[in-house]
Amino acid sequence: MLPAKLVLNLARGVEGADTPPIRRVEAEHGVALRVVAMIERALIPAAVSAVGVVGAIAAHDAVLSAATPIAAAIALANADQFKEAVKKAREAAERIYEAAKELWEAAKVALERIIEIVVEAIARALDYVKAYWFVLAAAAAGLIAYSLAQQLDFSLWQEHVAFHASLIAGIPQFKKAELPLKEKAPAVWEAAERFWRHGGREALAELVDRLNNSGWLKEQAVKAVEAVKASEKRMISRVAKKGGSLESVRRVAFTWRDVAVAYALAEAAYRHLAPHMPDIEAVVKEVAEKLARGEAVDVYEHYRQFRHFAERIREVVWILRARLAEIQTYARELGLAEEEFELRLAEELAWATVNELNKLGGATLADKIVAFTLGLETDSAYGRVVLWLAERGEGVRVMAITPRTAYVNYRTKNTEGGVSVGEEPLRAVFLKLLAGLTTLNLEGVVLVPKVNASSVDELLNLEKGALEIIAKVRTSEDVKEVRGAAEWEKKREGSITVFVKGGLLDFLKREEFVQGIEKDVGAAHCFALGWLTTDASVRQRTVIAETTSLFQAALYKASGFEEVKAEDWGTATGAGFKVYYHGSSSGLYQRYLKIANGVRAGLGVVQPLGGESKEVEGNLEKLAKAKEAVKTLVDKLLAEGRISVHPAAGMSAEEAAERAKKAAEDIMSREAAEKIDPVENAPYGRVYYPLMHLLINDVSEAELAQFFTAAIFGDGTINPYDIRLILGEFDSDKLPYDRFHKLALWIAVIEKYRPVFEKYGVDITPRVYVWGDAVNMRFNPKAAGLLFALGGGPIWRIYDKYVREVGQSLWDAGFIKAEDMLYLVKEAFKDVKVRWHIDEAGERPVLRIRFVKNVGGEEVEVANLNVYVKEPDKELFAEFVGSRERAEALASILRAWGGVRRRPSPWTRIGVWCYPPANWQPLTTPSLRGRWRRL
Repeated sequence: MLPAKLVLNLARGVEGADTPPIRRVEAEHGVALRVVAMIERALIPAAVSAVGVVGAIAAHDAVLSAATPIAAAIALANADQFKEAVKKAREAAERIYEAAKELWEAAKVALERIIEIVVEAIARALDYVKAYWFVLAAAAAGLIAYSLAQQLDFSLWQEHVAFHASLIAGIPQFKKAELPLKEKAPAVWEAAERFWRHGGREALAELVDRLNNSGWLKEQAVKAVEAVKASEKRMISRVAKKGGSLESVRRVAFTWRDVAVAYALAEAAYRHLAPHMPDIEAVVKEVAEKLARGEAVDVYEHYRQFRHFAERIREVVWILRARLAEIQTYARELGLAEEEFELRLAEELAWATVNELNKLGGATLADKIVAFTLGLETDSAYGRVVLWLAERGEGVRVMAITPRTAYVNYRTKNTEGGVSVGEEPLRAVFLKLLAGLTTLNLEGVVLVPKVNASSVDELLNLEKGALEIIAKVRTSEDVKEVRGAAEWEKKREGSITVFVKGGLLDFLKREEFVQGIEKDVGAAHCFALGWLTTDASVRQRTVIAETTSLFQAALYKASGFEEVKAEDWGTATGAGFKVYYHGSSSGLYQRYLKIANGVRAGLGVVQPLGGESKEVEGNLEKLAKAKEAVKTLVDKLLAEGRISVHPAAGMSAEEAAERAKKAAEDIMSREAAEKIDPVENAPYGRVYYPLMHLLINDVSEAELAQFFTAAIFGDGTINPYDIRLILGEFDSDKLPYDRFHKLALWIAVIEKYRPVFEKYGVDITPRVYVWGDAVNMRFNPKAAGLLFALGGGPIWRIYDKYVREVGQSLWDAGFIKAEDMLYLVKEAFKDVKVRWHIDEAGERPVLRIRFVKNVGGEEVEVANLNVYVKEPDKELFAEFVGSRERAEALASILRAWGGVRRRPSPWTRIGVWCYPPANWQPLTTPSLRGRWRRL
């Protein structure tokens, strides 16, 4: 357990660093992200062995505090300024040591060892020649011994040879596309590169300003927009003649400047990835030749290349996301189309099959940029199309046209005998397998053919086949050999599906982790309601939910799903191996029926169970007030410009507001409850009844927060600048209800409970953004952070267990979302202050702490706790006695400040081994001070 002095210093370090998690390090740090991760991997085991799991948190924050000097060291080394780079490396090591000095002393990690780790990590981030001179400079400066420098140099050389073995052996290098912007519009390229590297309003404004005089780029972008508008007019005319709905026609929402900015950003991303791209054609051909001869193929070196490339892609995509967020922030000010730089279909487009491209006509410019970048990893259909057309000077146009149109244009010009180049099934299979394997830490991997083919061409075009996979997977304990099978099949529509089975899948399942999760009695009810409105469905007297996230599967178990099991098969995709988890619950179905019948009885639709009286008139009056509240709030949002509409929606903001108000009249009524039978019309009922339950009944702030947290986890996205809940259409068209009826219900619930949270100084009222087939509700990050703190108890408990037993997986979408939520909690409570006094009236002194926020000039208590010295362990023990809801809120605050929570006793008592916050002053009372010193 941590000494108290260490607790205080670590808390100050966490608060003072003012830095987000690794995934949020500012984009200009570039490759420093990988270096930080390498240093963490080297230091965390010692930290954890010394002080437990809390050591991992402290080590993470300490290492992250040195991100800036690490980035500077890398930049200086790349500029051949090795002496200066070494100075920055020393500075980084000293920062890491000083940020958690007591931790490293407890773990017996000396400053010299940290220096060695930092030097090695930076060296591994450089190319071999620069790494060689950097290591020598570090030895000459006395940072590391010459013997260690020789060992490190030899290791780096071996890795250099291994990594480039295929190139050294003479396999042709990847033929990179020669994109034109840098040569044809150098001034624009300079501005685009500056914006890419540093971001910010000034750099973006400079880029937009230079577009006016860009010549080639402006000409290409203007032509692209003119062509798309002409196509739009033809489509409108065609649909109008047939009497069809004009809402289905894709509307042009962008100008030539938007297209030009998008293309510049896409080319910047590509140019930063091109030096690391593997030779796809050569790799596929080499592997196919050996498999066709019936040989087992060692693909470990290819795995290493693709893993390195995949890491680079993820770094570049993070930078892209950060830049797109900045463009959205300044779009209106700079004359750009804000909605075109919002991500909506990027992942779907990145890994879409040729036939699926036709369904993605609503992709934004931002979607296309990110999809193109992600698609480079698996040579996806859209990525290949964009690259091929960009090389031929049509890259600007391809940003404007729909994905399907881009493919048709590509296919027309790039066919041989009617078959599109690069569409061989084995090619798709191999790249998907490599993409999946990159998510694992392997020491070796071999593919064994389970098909018969007489030639390489026959093998490449097999529409059905199988491979055995023999992989050596490194775990936290040792290296395990795992066997599995990959079977592929070409579907009728042309897509290639790769199924994964056997031992490899068993290794990925981690089903025992899910089974070890206990039901969270206090939060399961409201979490289940949140799942019903989003991810869950009701079928055959059962509530069912599915996910490919291990973390989310565990959350289903905590929410009351009796059975959560992994399927016996998975798939290989561009996003890695996907194991499908299936959750089912008859108990939740009965709870759903109880809630639905309660609402229907409360509105006089059915007789109440047990004959108890229901205040029907009172509930109808509540609905009448809720309708008026929705109308008032919608009008207010419209007047404040907080309702916006994408052109694809085919309506104005005023029309969207009217539809929301009319939907409120339709859906919040006894007539709607009569129509929506909870069994026959379950696709409507699973959304309608949980929200109506919250409207006509009163729940606590913590219960509403639990419901909100589950809904965001299911159908939401989390960004540093806003949190979005996506309301799509109902899963049925049987009844006359749509996304606007969902919106009306949500607005009514939020408006009802809004005053409850105003005392904390936050407004939970969202902005509304209407798409063609969905509505986004956008919440303020601080408001969402408060709700996550109050309602995220099950998530935090699973997070601790996940990190301890599974690790930090950047390929588990649920885990990433949990990290995002934790970050927002931390941000939401940055302004919380501490008020304390020492109470010595009892048998033992007690430190009584109040957590307060300044709201309207007054201090409002958020939570409180008492701190004791626990005998005989000499540890600080913080105890809270009160309602479970307040306990959950307190636990979230402590976690945001670095606290580590132990399992609570049922309902009312919570024990926390905690860090005091940064503004905790030294204790002065002798009785406590003496014990503090002895700790």
